[in-house]
Amino acid sequence: MQTWEEKILIKQEGIAEGRLEEKKELTRKLANKFSIEQIAEILEIDISEVENILKESQNRK
Repeated sequence: MQTWEEKILIKQEGIAEGRLEEKKELTRKLANKFSIEQIAEILEIDISEVENILKESQNRK
């Protein structure tokens, strides 16, 4: 793999990580007003992913 390819991969991983953090933050904020099913529909993700995010945030407290 060439250096420029590595740089692109690193950038893509950073973007994906940022999106994941945004998704987690939105999920936590929406949890106060919406059901798990509604959050999954709003964010267009699986219900299990919403549940995992919420469990993770509860474990941090």
